[in-house]
Amino acid sequence: MMNYLNLPDIKQYLGTLERAYVENNTSYFNKISFNHFDIEFYAGSGALCEPHVNLDQLIFYKKLQLSLYETIRDEVHAISPGTDNRFSGFSWANYFSYYNSKGILKGSYMGDKIPIAEVCQLIRDVYKVSRLKIFF
Repeated sequence: MMNYLNLPDIKQYLGTLERAYVENNTSYFNKISFNHFDIEFYAGSGALCEPHVNLDQLIFYKKLQLSLYETIRDEVHAISPGTDNRFSGFSWANYFSYYNSKGILKGSYMGDKIPIAEVCQLIRDVYKVSRLKIFF
């Protein structure tokens, strides 16, 4: 079983994730799921990542795009870490925002250009939050 508390193990595990649809050369990679949470990864020419090219493994990227979801009563909900109190105080939550057409900063369920080291920390932190019984 994967140890989601060990950052080197998390980074190594990211290297094992494959593109979800190889035939379409998509930017979607397989997701990580635990305790009703899903983390989806995007990297390649169609994603907000660095470098902005198609590489074979997530760990070959300096920065990734990803999204967070939580399943509650069999319904999938997008999570916006910038506005969800469970994730306040985590530095990586700042990557989950965008400016709307009026120039107002809004929270988002999708994070763009997150450095790979912070992606590993994000996975660890989401795993820790997912284990808190107060949220079940």
